[in-house]
Amino acid sequence: MMSFARISKWTIGERLGALTLIAVIGPLALVPLVYRVISTVKVGGPLYVEIVRGKDLVADILPPPEYIIETYLVAYQAAEEPRPDARKQYLARLKQLKADYDTRHDYWAANLPEGDMKRTLLVESYEPAQRFYATLERDFVPAVEAGNLTRAAEIVKGPLLEAYEQHRVAIDRLVVKANEFSNDAEARSRKPSTAEKSVERWRSADRHSSSAAPRCASPPVGTSPAASRRAPPFAWWLPNSTASSVCMKWS
Repeated sequence: MMSFARISKWTIGERLGALTLIAVIGPLALVPLVYRVISTVKVGGPLYVEIVRGKDLVADILPPPEYIIETYLVAYQAAEEPRPDARKQYLARLKQLKADYDTRHDYWAANLPEGDMKRTLLVESYEPAQRFYATLERDFVPAVEAGNLTRAAEIVKGPLLEAYEQHRVAIDRLVVKANEFSNDAEARSRKPSTAEKSVERWRSADRHSSSAAPRCASPPVGTSPAASRRAPPFAWWLPNSTASSVCMKWS
């Protein structure tokens, strides 16, 4: 460890070199932390994997509101239900499902990028879904409320099924497009960011400095040529003229 008395004898060039060392080491001390944060939150990192796992689980256990499969199921159950109170519960559920569908439709209409995927969702799958809900409200609900389950069953197995199947075809196409969109976005995000490239350059430079630090251009003042040693470990960051001026005997 250098004493204060020895430091006080340094030349201006040596003091400049020490200040440069402090300026360099300060930011470098943050490199491991920056690298750890980037590695954790980047696409493919631990945090990203946890988020995707949670979303995948929800998608596997809950019917999506933009896909009318649950609506069709509830309509089928209502048409088969002999208990009036239970039929009322099914009809209330159908009303809620329609509200959820409209909410998510408005969201994606405002947020989905223009292109085939948006057209498939907002036009090709939406039009048969609208026919489905129109038939549901105009014909099916009154039949169920009147207790005419025979008529309700005919509607479920006729126009509602037809509209659902057309909607399903569009949804199947949309799934393919959405997977392609996600895979492309993930592949692009996996390319090294500017920050990651900077961190890698710093790490590479650190390895370089430990093995390829320049030698002093001349021995420190007051020493013999034989006393010349390698330049300080930070000298490779500096221009040659500055590196030469801060060469000193380190101990």
